Amino acid sequence: MVFRKKINSIIILYFLFCPFTLFSQENSVVDSMLSVLDNSVGDTNRVNTLNSLAEELRKTDAVQATKYAEEALTLSNELNYKKGIAGSYFSLGRVYRAQFNLTEARGYYLKSVEVYKELGDHEAVADITNKIGITYGIQGDYEKALDFFNRSMEANKKLGEKQKIADCLNNIGNVYKYLGNYPESFKTYNKALRIYEELHDTGAIAMCYNHFGILHDYQGDYKQALDYYFESLRMREIVGDIEEIAASYSNIGIVFTYLGEYEQALEYQLKNLKLNNEIGQKRGAGIAYTNIGNIYEKLGKSDQALENFVKGMETLKEIGDMQGVTDAYFNIGEVWQKKGNYEVALQYQNKSLDIAKEIGYKQGVANSCYSIGSVYNKTGEYTKAVRFLNRSIGIGEELGMPEIIMAASEVLSNVYEKQNNFRKAYNFQILFKQMSDSLNNAENLKKITQLEMQYEFDKQQEIQKIEQEQERTKHNAEIKQQKLQKNILFAGIVVVLLFGFILLRGYFQKKKANAEKEVLLKEIHHRVKNNLQVISSLLNLQSHSLKDEKMKSAVKEGQSRVKSMALIHQTLYQSDRLSRIDLQNYIEKLLSFLSDTYRNDKKDIITSINAKNISLDIDTAIPLGLIINELVSNSFKHAFKNRTKGKIDVVLEKSGSSDYKLIVSDNGIGLANNLNIEKADSLGLKLVNILTRQLKGELTFHKNDVICFSIKFKDKL
Repeated sequence: MVFRKKINSIIILYFLFCPFTLFSQENSVVDSMLSVLDNSVGDTNRVNTLNSLAEELRKTDAVQATKYAEEALTLSNELNYKKGIAGSYFSLGRVYRAQFNLTEARGYYLKSVEVYKELGDHEAVADITNKIGITYGIQGDYEKALDFFNRSMEANKKLGEKQKIADCLNNIGNVYKYLGNYPESFKTYNKALRIYEELHDTGAIAMCYNHFGILHDYQGDYKQALDYYFESLRMREIVGDIEEIAASYSNIGIVFTYLGEYEQALEYQLKNLKLNNEIGQKRGAGIAYTNIGNIYEKLGKSDQALENFVKGMETLKEIGDMQGVTDAYFNIGEVWQKKGNYEVALQYQNKSLDIAKEIGYKQGVANSCYSIGSVYNKTGEYTKAVRFLNRSIGIGEELGMPEIIMAASEVLSNVYEKQNNFRKAYNFQILFKQMSDSLNNAENLKKITQLEMQYEFDKQQEIQKIEQEQERTKHNAEIKQQKLQKNILFAGIVVVLLFGFILLRGYFQKKKANAEKEVLLKEIHHRVKNNLQVISSLLNLQSHSLKDEKMKSAVKEGQSRVKSMALIHQTLYQSDRLSRIDLQNYIEKLLSFLSDTYRNDKKDIITSINAKNISLDIDTAIPLGLIINELVSNSFKHAFKNRTKGKIDVVLEKSGSSDYKLIVSDNGIGLANNLNIEKADSLGLKLVNILTRQLKGELTFHKNDVICFSIKFKDKL
């Protein structure tokens, strides 16, 4: 199966984003709590017991756990028991997290954080902030994940919580790992490892060695991966952590599968299954069944593979792990497709797709769409095949997964060839070749990355011995490095923007609709967008290390300007029209980003956009996007001081063949009566004036019940 290795990778990582504690729920524990519950009255003790029961049952009986947490929330509200309300929201978040309903879990976590903030419980806020980051990380939103992990780490530094600082570093290392930045991931894990060693936390040290094994696993260095996995297993056996011992068996078994040592792989996966069944860990058992199914499929034993995939699906369905169920349906569908029973294959792949869409599991959607499209190609239903395969490619591009893009583009090329549409067949063959080359280049970099990782590990060991003596010197060096990085960063912004502008302008002047150049032009938009996104992420990370609030604000403003331009290129890359921007779609994404950037949970700021059926040339859209960014950012920052509600309107009207009018207004507190917008001191308004002149437009300002900026301009046709 095309994506089996990717699904295996998910299975390897099931236990790693947040270190699980040993699952040791016994009937006597639950029975004891139920006895306390039966003898309790409607007081705070009952609330606490209900939440404890929800925690105990969240992995094995999600339905009952949800009922207990909801009852705790209802009773807490009746008693006006704030701590109970916060704890109940947190319990509900934990229950939904155990079911991999991450969006629902995050909603309850955020509610819990708000109540704990009211109570002044900074430790709880820091802990739940880390868990919010985990939900974003699992869903692949790594920028937000890093943001929440860094917030949690800074809060724990103030609290002096070394263990939790190390846990945050562990999660940040995971993000770098998923982004493919293995050297940075290795460094971050090493920082966490040093703290765990200082705390003599053997279980956490074993977890770090497990991470090192995964990094080598990802790089194809299976011998080194096994060395780390076996060392991690040895430590876990000392601790006696049965659940984590089972996870080590799973990882070792998967490596043996990659090596083609199927007998050894099966031996370790059966050990994994046995331990999970002994401790009642159904999620681990479900994953073990899936891994065993993979091995039997490799051995050509499709019936035994199906038997284990079905057992895995049924086990995961019992505990509400719908992401695991999605992957299980996918695996079952792939086996039936290989057996040539396309009708049954489609039934399972459609089930996989429906669940993946429902829970927001994008990789699962991409995998299922690819498989469904492949089946329709084989059955001759080409229109359906094209629809599903294109969707798979779109999600693959969004998630940065070249293996999905490569596989789907190869099948699409075949579909169009069968339809005698040789132009499109050629285009998708080019895309297939590009993705294949990209993966080959990644393979060529593996050995270099492995050497770099080993070098970093050796260097960290030496630094550890003399770290305390050099702490002050190291701190000064870090400050200098931050200044250098900041200077390089801003210089890089200018270079990337100029480079991107020159490339795009040159292409549009050529005005050639050659199919091969169209593919190349999309790639340019894609790379410029990626470069701008990297700069935006670097600015975001830089802001966390700044202490001066003015500098933080300046960096955040710079980030929003870069983001506004990145969205232009993202919109072009995802569009069939490479010269015109759909302004409704673009402005919606821009205002969504600004709302997140300037979000204040105590204020309810509504945004309204009306730019339907309007598209503009890129030379017009870029300065116009920057103008909207400046005016809307100004409204978010200044218009609603001392107010809890407000509204921001953005309207773009067409008044002729090429005449347009942009109106940005808000119902905030207003601006100074003597404001001269052409001589304003603020950088934002200066930029608005400069960009208006660039559009050869006319800027006006007035205020009645609302503050309104309007700009008349022409599109550059």
